[in-house]
Amino acid sequence: MEGYDEFLKFTVPNIIPNLRIYFFFGIIIIIVIALIAYFYYNVKKIDTNYLAVIERLNKYFYSLGPCTVYLIPFIDNLTTIDLMQFSFLCEFDNIVNSDGISFKINTDTTAKFTISEDKNKFHSITSKLPSTQHIAYFIENNLKAILSIELLNDENGIYHLARNRDKFEKTIKEKLTTEMKEKCIEIKDFKITELKDSEGILEKFTQNV
Repeated sequence: MEGYDEFLKFTVPNIIPNLRIYFFFGIIIIIVIALIAYFYYNVKKIDTNYLAVIERLNKYFYSLGPCTVYLIPFIDNLTTIDLMQFSFLCEFDNIVNSDGISFKINTDTTAKFTISEDKNKFHSITSKLPSTQHIAYFIENNLKAILSIELLNDENGIYHLARNRDKFEKTIKEKLTTEMKEKCIEIKDFKITELKDSEGILEKFTQNV
């Protein structure tokens, strides 16, 4: 027992100060990690052309433009909206193909303004299209023209269209993308949500397939 007491006498006083140092540095490391996590997850920079919508306790709180946003952990929720991107639906009636069959076509388009290297060109275009409503109308007119041309030039007829609807949709998107690129507008997504003909041929074909 005397040897054990002598061992404690010399070792314990040395261990306790070390434990205090380890504990102190451990607390500092935890604080540093917590601060890094806070700034990473709760301090957000909102870029130009984006709108930040803040929800506090799952209720709308306020909106901000380009800035740095500080969020309260577990209380605030941030949603960013790209002001340069927008979606819209189009409905086209009485588009006639090469067989004289009338079509009804509904589309869903997502578009976005792109800043080209020629900023003078971008500003001249956006000044003529002051709102997303005007832009949608502008795209709709071009889309209608493309649909009309494609249907009139489809020499294979309506059954070919029924069998190759995906290919038809892809062709329309590619041509619309090419047309809008010159206007600093990028087509992010394009879908034909409804495609019907006046004779009901497409519907019968789909049922038989």
